[in-house]
Amino acid sequence: MIREFNKDLMLLGIPDKDVHGTTTSHKMKKDIIDFFSDSKFGDVTALEIGTHMGHTTRIFSELFKKVITINKNPIDENYICGDIDNIKYIQMNAYQQQGWPVWDDGWIDASVIMVDAAHTYDAVKLDIRNTLRLLYDGEKYVIFDDYGQHKMGGVKQAVDETVWLGNMEIVKYIGVEPNTTFGNLTFDDYEGVICLVKQ
Repeated sequence: MIREFNKDLMLLGIPDKDVHGTTTSHKMKKDIIDFFSDSKFGDVTALEIGTHMGHTTRIFSELFKKVITINKNPIDENYICGDIDNIKYIQMNAYQQQGWPVWDDGWIDASVIMVDAAHTYDAVKLDIRNTLRLLYDGEKYVIFDDYGQHKMGGVKQAVDETVWLGNMEIVKYIGVEPNTTFGNLTFDDYEGVICLVKQ
């Protein structure tokens, strides 16, 4: 069964990428809403690596039962998600040793993971490795931002290698199309992808 969402209302107050260059585009957010509108996702947990301003976090809070979001910097008191009660914030650097318990202890059972923190090849590979370790018995989806933005680093390379190795498959290209420009950023490929983890 498909859940009905008013995407324009959900995006109210959330800037598009041409206004706030470090957020995901409205197009990408709408594609995420469409993909996860199936009622089977209404009772799951989503994990977001890289909260930033909370624009995508807020969308997740309406799509999923619970959102766990990790951010290196402290959450601002005027945070866009301050009025929402199904979000658990964790302030930590996902790439330092103290971050390992988040991945290794098995207390996160997320079936949807958003990778949008550091965009270097090594960082994304670590995010992927940690994501594949998460204990979840069922379909697990991973969303990657800036897949087609080569200036941002190694997202596309890390994702494509993982797909080539057979650990994930791209099931949906999302966001703005190749050759779309925001300010001084031009996407050489789609803004993002949704991947299914291969068990």
